Amino acid sequence: MNIILDTNTFVAAGFNPRSSSARILKAVEQGKINLVWNEDTRRETRKMITQIPRLSWSQFARLFK
Repeated sequence: MNIILDTNTFVAAGFNPRSSSARILKAVEQGKINLVWNEDTRRETRKMITQIPRLSWSQFARLFK
């Protein structure tokens, strides 16, 4: 299954590790779902994540492989 995620999914997962968003990202990490992205979407996600002090890009970067 392929999935395209909005930046808000990453933010929600970062703030609540028990959220639906976090479960989706876990499935991506486990290879159960393929994250579809391009350089523009990765750049936008990174920009937004790095602007939120409580979140870290390093916790999401590995999903963009």
